[in-house]
Amino acid sequence: MDIEEDDDVPMILGRPFMKTARMMIDIDDGVMKVRFQDEE
Repeated sequence: MDIEEDDDVPMILGRPFMKTARMMIDIDDGVMKVRFQDEE
């Protein structure tokens, strides 16, 4: 997904959203990837 970065907007992520969106969070690298309908 092509989304402009905005540090002032908090993200509320619950388990149902993370399962639906196929979320992957890499704590060591500080990377969060969200995949939804074959878009990343």
